[in-house]
Amino acid sequence: MTTSALKDYSSHVGVLLLYGVATVLLRAPFWFTDRFNWDESTFVVVGASLLDGHLPYTAAWDIKPPFTFGWMALFLTAFGDSIVSVRLGGALFVLGTAFFVYLIALRFAPRGYSVLAGLVQIALASLYASGQSTMSEHLAMLPLMAALYFVMTGVTKPLPAAVVGALIAIAALSRMNMAYIAVALGLLIVAAPGYRDLRERLVTAVAYAFGGLAIAGLLGLVYLIAGHWEALWFSVFEASLAYASEQLGMIDSAKNIAKSLLDITGPAPYLRLAVLFLAIAGALLLLGTWKRHPDARYALVVFFVALATLVFSILSSGSGHGHYILQLFPFLSILAAVTLSRLAPSGRPRVAAIGLTLVAIAVGLGPALDKAQFLWRRHQEGLPLTHGPSYWAADLIRSQGLDDYSIYAMERNLLYWLLDKPIPDPLVTHPSNIIYPVLLKELHGPDATPAMVLSGILAGKPTFIIRREAYNYLEGNPDADRMLTEALQRYTAIGRNGDLVVYMANDAREARL
Repeated sequence: MTTSALKDYSSHVGVLLLYGVATVLLRAPFWFTDRFNWDESTFVVVGASLLDGHLPYTAAWDIKPPFTFGWMALFLTAFGDSIVSVRLGGALFVLGTAFFVYLIALRFAPRGYSVLAGLVQIALASLYASGQSTMSEHLAMLPLMAALYFVMTGVTKPLPAAVVGALIAIAALSRMNMAYIAVALGLLIVAAPGYRDLRERLVTAVAYAFGGLAIAGLLGLVYLIAGHWEALWFSVFEASLAYASEQLGMIDSAKNIAKSLLDITGPAPYLRLAVLFLAIAGALLLLGTWKRHPDARYALVVFFVALATLVFSILSSGSGHGHYILQLFPFLSILAAVTLSRLAPSGRPRVAAIGLTLVAIAVGLGPALDKAQFLWRRHQEGLPLTHGPSYWAADLIRSQGLDDYSIYAMERNLLYWLLDKPIPDPLVTHPSNIIYPVLLKELHGPDATPAMVLSGILAGKPTFIIRREAYNYLEGNPDADRMLTEALQRYTAIGRNGDLVVYMANDAREARL
């Protein structure tokens, strides 16, 4: 290894260590809270079901692709059966994404500002849009940014192309909208400079396709052998496409995404806004280098095509949920670093980069320090660090002393995992799925309604029902809402935590007494 290569290696290791420290500081205090987003809780429940021997979409169901649940199962296996394990796994993905953000930024900005780009990514991915959870966006962005980095360096050989294809497949099987980028990057690999002839382009393109299809094929083979191929096909393709087709149009989705990006509430909103506007300037600055730096044109094309395709895929998904912006933060961080590098005082770029790095860390540390102080107080009081309404409800239910019981978690669906109880109907693994007509029809037939599914659940006489009083997603379905109200007359509220209520069946209470 040459002196120059050794220096680069040492520098990269140092950056990785810095990112590790920043990731722990900004994310670790949030590892003990039960829930920030019930999507994550759903992923955990399905992942735990996988560890029990049930493939996703069999005993537990959600509309997300299978690798999302597979990652959860991996975290629980590798780090232990705890929500901390899930958050630790997510932190590793945030760390890896930041490192590839840094490597990509090096193509457009000096090293100091490239380091800053990764730190900004860690802060954004940890502070906003349910970022304290381990979301599917976190899981998909690491393989995506890794693939993007390799393509930008020029993939013109079969083996690297196959690796990129596999990475994109992993990203798409962690979050389905990444499938759009698979097509875009495939075309960019074919169009890359440096090929000797058409045959070499075709061989590389085939290798790229093979890498992606190999991952998808192995997954399909598992389901085929297990006799659940139809469940995989239906859940990943049919249900997902049907669900997206009945959601918001692209314009309304764009409005929701813009609202999330421009939101001035929540922790440190001005960091997000500053990065957004610096990123817009950075995009213009990079495009302005097109004529002056012809050697960088391919990298620019790859970067902006990937970003444009990602934005299109997000808007096409039809929901425009706030946490979707987690997918944009790596790109925004890189573009913001480009702008800051151009604004640095002449002759002192390193000093400016260090100063801005410290500011980025300090801004992110505020919420983390508040949470750390809360955990310290719990420790001093002799309370477990894991906390939240899910743990409270689980302890309350256990305290009833029943050996055999069932639950219906209309809220805090993490309880299925905490109490190791079956889900009364796979559709309600994510509780609000019951109100979506397209999902009802796909899972229960064309005539299915929320009331019909709820009737089946209540016919099973769950011992406990857990719901929120202030959030009733059934209110738009009067028949189901009325049915639940009538059913709860046969239950008694045995505990309240805020607006979360645990109901226990009267006959179970009487039998216990």
